[in-house]
Amino acid sequence: MATDGAVTAPTILISGIGKRNETLRLLVEECALHNVDVIGSDASAHPPARAVLQRFEQLPMADDDDFGRHYSQIVAENEVAALLTLVDPEIAVIGDLSSNGELPGAMLLHPDAETARMCEDKFALHEELTTRGVAVVPTYLDPLTTYPHIRKHRRGSRSSGFAVVGSPEDAPPVDGGEYVFQPFHRGQHYCVDAYFSVRSGALVDFCAKEVLAKQHGESHLLRSVPRDQFVDLVRSVGQELALRGIVNFDVYGDDDGPTLMEINCRIGGNYPAAHAIGANLLRHLVREVIDGEAKEDFSNYDVDRYVSKFIGFTAPYSWPPSA
Repeated sequence: MATDGAVTAPTILISGIGKRNETLRLLVEECALHNVDVIGSDASAHPPARAVLQRFEQLPMADDDDFGRHYSQIVAENEVAALLTLVDPEIAVIGDLSSNGELPGAMLLHPDAETARMCEDKFALHEELTTRGVAVVPTYLDPLTTYPHIRKHRRGSRSSGFAVVGSPEDAPPVDGGEYVFQPFHRGQHYCVDAYFSVRSGALVDFCAKEVLAKQHGESHLLRSVPRDQFVDLVRSVGQELALRGIVNFDVYGDDDGPTLMEINCRIGGNYPAAHAIGANLLRHLVREVIDGEAKEDFSNYDVDRYVSKFIGFTAPYSWPPSA
């Protein structure tokens, strides 16, 4: 990209920023180290994470007919080099725009649209991985008659529709959504954050965190653990599904080894915990945008370190930012 002979910095567009202030701050800091610009966007005019940015564009919701037109316009007007979103509904929509040639010159930092849709559909993911011989938590469309069990929305993230059903009397009312049901797993819950090369699909880096406390399915206290027991599972799932970019896995572990529960084809909500213990996956993402294919480079992150989630407020800010 050049204007009057001057080469401008590449730009990453990150959408769905919402309340992910810390994740966005880490990305902006990493990009600054490599002279990469960041544009944020969201369906809200004033998402909290906007406070982290110098450049922001409002977008329609992903299911709005005008989303594609607005998104493509932002990409073209800003000569965007790479595309990233923090919300599931946008991944497949942006993937379709990319595969249809509507975002020329921009690298998609996610798996393709077909993979994204399958991973968002918990039942479809279970069926696909079962046929491929991957250890995955059993997932059903009909309510279970064994208790306790888990109910959650078939599609959706952030523990949408999550409930633990302890008995027939405990079953929450059906609100018209489409649900899946899983047996209650008494093993230990882990969150795994991984980076797969956008160009080759190779597993580049990952870390594992034990979930020690959670509410309504959302993690609040985590402890870093060695990655060894998860290497084969993460690598095989990445190859089977052609995963790309930063991907978040929910895994259960017991004496029989790790079992996959869910995959989010984006940066997970507790990614800052991985970054805090020394697993800087954003480094691989940004370097791949500017330097080419990322190679395996496992981080030497700290083990047996605790990280907690807390609620905070931004510092006061003005918009547009002062120069």
